[in-house]
Amino acid sequence: MKLNTPTLFASNTVLLFVIAVFGMVDQAAAENDKHRIDNYAEANLTEALEEMGYGEVEISGCWVSFVRSVTPSPQNGWTSEYTRFVNLDYFKEFSEREIQQLGQGANAFYGFETRLDNSYPLRPLTLVRFKEWVESNYPGANWPHVTTSVHRGALTKIESYLAYAIPNIGQLNRWVSVSQYGKSTDLKQFFQITWKERKPLERLLERLKAYGRLAGCNMES
Repeated sequence: MKLNTPTLFASNTVLLFVIAVFGMVDQAAAENDKHRIDNYAEANLTEALEEMGYGEVEISGCWVSFVRSVTPSPQNGWTSEYTRFVNLDYFKEFSEREIQQLGQGANAFYGFETRLDNSYPLRPLTLVRFKEWVESNYPGANWPHVTTSVHRGALTKIESYLAYAIPNIGQLNRWVSVSQYGKSTDLKQFFQITWKERKPLERLLERLKAYGRLAGCNMES
């Protein structure tokens, strides 16, 4: 029996269509699985931060930000809260760094620190020049701890000049503290975090690494 050409062509077309449909279904399923995994890693990271007392956690791509409320006092310049902004993509040799114990006995706490890679968009000389400007105009301001100095009333002017001197400040890892004198920004050239107990810090670092890996952040080189 000989099949005519139109019939054979139609059969092949149906077969290709079925294969294409199944391929699209498989791809969609894989994308959904990845989305669920990403959401799970993000939820785990958020949970670790909240267990350590941080709030208002926001995670987008390689950026992570979180807030801590503190009790205002003369020692902290009447600071009521601070927000940390961290870009995991700037980390360097994250897995090679270890948690260190700082202090002994009842005064012991734990710390972790890692360098930032060459893509970090803050040149050390730029920061040095800003510090020199602050010291020249407000001797003893002790930036970034301006709120605890006699120049705390000039904090708004110092912050304005910081935004002028370092216009890409939104791309940098930083702490933004809020006090009765206004906002105060501390720029970081490394990532450091300390905690009073080892286990919560270990859990946070593990989940930072897990999320960063899934998000495609380069935390090693």
